Amino acid sequence: MVQNVQLINLHACGDHRGKLLPLEAMSDTVPFEIKRVYYMYDVPAGESRGAHAHVDLRQLLVCVSGGCTVVCDFGDGRPAETFRMDDPEKGLIIEGLVWREMKDWQPGTVLLVLADEHFSVAGPKEIRNHEDFQRRVKEAKCR
Repeated sequence: MVQNVQLINLHACGDHRGKLLPLEAMSDTVPFEIKRVYYMYDVPAGESRGAHAHVDLRQLLVCVSGGCTVVCDFGDGRPAETFRMDDPEKGLIIEGLVWREMKDWQPGTVLLVLADEHFSVAGPKEIRNHEDFQRRVKEAKCR
């Protein structure tokens, strides 16, 4: 079971007209095939998003505007890792069985997510209960 969370630098191109930041599948930037693209926005103050884990999903999160905090929990007793996403030239890759929660949203924030699986509402590969998540992590480590 791979549990990986990595903050990466994205490489924008630009001049006096502004910047362009390419995100290409199967590259140093996006090391997987992109099957889904979505973004979160208009999250009210004090609300959070996420609060779930995926069994083996790979995602790249990029805060294209504003800022939010991403908390990644590995479910094995290690301290959670916290990332402040407020730079459109930084990306956060999350893969494997990692509980993620996005909080502390600034007004006007847009968080872009690229994923390697198609959307499934609470499908068998998504875990929405934290105790179930911790049990899955423990079971996976015993294999």
